[in-house]
Amino acid sequence: MYFDDEKEITNENKEDSLNETSDTKEANDSEVEAKDSDIEPAKKPKGHSHVDNEPKVEDSHSRILEYLKNEHKWENYVLLALSLMALILGCLIINGTLEVSEEFPLIGNFPKVFAWVLIGLAALAILLSLWPFFKPAFPELKKVSWSKPREFAADVARVFIFLIILVFVLLLFDAFISRLIKFILQLND
Repeated sequence: MYFDDEKEITNENKEDSLNETSDTKEANDSEVEAKDSDIEPAKKPKGHSHVDNEPKVEDSHSRILEYLKNEHKWENYVLLALSLMALILGCLIINGTLEVSEEFPLIGNFPKVFAWVLIGLAALAILLSLWPFFKPAFPELKKVSWSKPREFAADVARVFIFLIILVFVLLLFDAFISRLIKFILQLND
């Protein structure tokens, strides 16, 4: 009998502790609700016709210009313009459209070498000026899930089959239209 009494006491203690736990949970929940109710969104003035579902009108400043000012320095654009001009100049010298006088110091004796050096430096400058635009793309490429080799081969095969069918259809259309044009021309003669 002694053991039964002890079991009843432990069961009563467990029930009491469960009741206390649920009471504290309810008290905590009511405190959280009270805190949440204190933080209410600002009330809209009366007569305001804004509906929550309508898109909000942004400020008149351009986000693109803001991005370019913050992320990309204007020096990159100047470097890009100068490197494109140097690239064009080098191509014109190699092409023979622009001739360098032999009397020109340092360049006159080797205009083609100068042109290739100019093209190389221009290409490097173009890469340096465009790097800030492409830099954010590399972390995104790591997130891409690439297909497995078998899936890739199957997709390539589907593309080639589609291209062959498309070429065949276009050749049929071409043959039909050329015969139609010949027929119309024969009617006019």
